[in-house]
Amino acid sequence: MADNDFSRWKWLIGGLVGLLVVTCVGCLGAGVVRSGSEAASEYGDEGDFCADDDEGEEVSYLLFRPDGGALVSVAGNTARRRDPATGERRGDPLFTQDCPSALTFSPDGRLLASHGEDSAVHFWDSTTGKPVGPPIPDVPALDLAFSPDGKTITDGEGDGIVRQWDVRTREQLGAPLAAHDDLIFDLAYSPDGRLLATAAFDDTVRLWDARTRKPHGAPLTGHQDGVLAVAFSPDGATIYTGDNAGVVRIWNAATGALRTAPIKIDADNAASLRVSPDGRYFATAGTRGADLWSAEDGTPVRGALDEQAEGVTVVAFSPDGTTLATGGHHGDVKVWKLPA
Repeated sequence: MADNDFSRWKWLIGGLVGLLVVTCVGCLGAGVVRSGSEAASEYGDEGDFCADDDEGEEVSYLLFRPDGGALVSVAGNTARRRDPATGERRGDPLFTQDCPSALTFSPDGRLLASHGEDSAVHFWDSTTGKPVGPPIPDVPALDLAFSPDGKTITDGEGDGIVRQWDVRTREQLGAPLAAHDDLIFDLAYSPDGRLLATAAFDDTVRLWDARTRKPHGAPLTGHQDGVLAVAFSPDGATIYTGDNAGVVRIWNAATGALRTAPIKIDADNAASLRVSPDGRYFATAGTRGADLWSAEDGTPVRGALDEQAEGVTVVAFSPDGTTLATGGHHGDVKVWKLPA
């Protein structure tokens, strides 16, 4: 994420929250909104929010398929398959969508769910890029997350609302949940599917019983400038959060207590934060590049990967935890071997 872009976007969105119910939030501001599953839209020199061609455009999403057999990137309006070992493009675009503002794989890797300028959640075959079933209309989503069993898809919205749908029937499950007082930027299910974590610009992370949708414990508080990212450790015992001031916090999921002192990363915000599948590391995208940290205590593991003049916008671990993919401001995607 371009640091100045995010600041401009935050300023603009303050006066536009009321429009979120009918408009793609990623297309409202001059910048990028990115969270665990990173949302994005870029404001071009001529006033275009999202470029039709992804050539040279900022990488806004980078996701490994759960089986590790593919890597998918989004830049501009274009989603592409990439070689998971090298980051090189594979074939034609997977699909195109105006201003994608959320993207996530289903747990079995068969579906990609996305949200765009039409304020609908679309489902795509992750191999062919063809639409699968009807979209879910009128969803002002900033982020999407599948439940671990793949039966439910959940969205976080600009007015602090969370909604859930049955993936098979596309029917909404229950009433909307008033989860926060501000924009929800990120969602994460615990690995066992029992908890849902929501991160919002009201500086809090909240935990919910995923079945009853009732609060689970007290909110996680202490961030000072909007929480943009939330992720669980693979065993579900630890929660990682990142905010708009570039501070990462590591929490005990059971007690809500901090496990370490807050960690200031080399970035103006910590919107792209991922935990490795083996639980050894977490990675952040920053102004120098991608940084690797000990998941246990938050100490740096090594110097920045993929150092670029304008920094790295997004990071993703391979499912086997052996590599880290990075995406940059000019469309570059690279894959790095991690320490054994």
